[in-house]
Amino acid sequence: MKVRVCPNCGKQNSENTFNCIDCGTTLSIKTLIDTDELQGNSVAGKGVLSNIPPYLSEEVAEIIKTVKEGYEDILLGSNITQVAGKAPFRFGFLILTTQRLVCEYFESDIDVAHRVPSRTYHDLSDQAKGAALHIMVGPVLGMFAPKLIAVDNPSYALSQKEKSSRVITDYKLKDLVKADLSKKWYGEILLADLDTKFQQGDQMTFTFSLPDDADKTYKILSTRLKK
Repeated sequence: MKVRVCPNCGKQNSENTFNCIDCGTTLSIKTLIDTDELQGNSVAGKGVLSNIPPYLSEEVAEIIKTVKEGYEDILLGSNITQVAGKAPFRFGFLILTTQRLVCEYFESDIDVAHRVPSRTYHDLSDQAKGAALHIMVGPVLGMFAPKLIAVDNPSYALSQKEKSSRVITDYKLKDLVKADLSKKWYGEILLADLDTKFQQGDQMTFTFSLPDDADKTYKILSTRLKK
């Protein structure tokens, strides 16, 4: 069955609906997705792409189409982020298939007054040990930019500026020569880093806010390295 997934609120609408029944957003042809594809070749009854927010459904759908063309299967998908002390503050998602590792990053809009992301983010600075998630909605007098920031998973639709900042990288698993996993606590926040290297010399570090996703990705990549 095909549905139209709203890029604004994530609502699944019927195939013949052209405006979201929840928020009224216009639904383009790009929002049309097969529900089986949306689940990403479900494993044990759970969609392997279910951890990626619906606000990124259009971008995920584009990758799914390339997977179908390439005769490969999706193994898992996960949100990823980057730790940074200053802009750009990036967030995105990773999709691992039987042949490739594909990731997309976006640059968060900025709260210019405080030089921090306008999206929710993790404050990883030393003075934030034990602190929970900070939500920056508007100017807050007297607040300074943390030393280290990691943008949280998207909880609302991307702005046009964020969409235009999209960067896609695509790596072939047959070229993988290294995969190392490490985890680090920032106060009460645990992040996992997956360091990878490919034959062409490309090196990439993927930071997971869900360590369990990092473990699953590492396990698959480790298996490929042993072949």
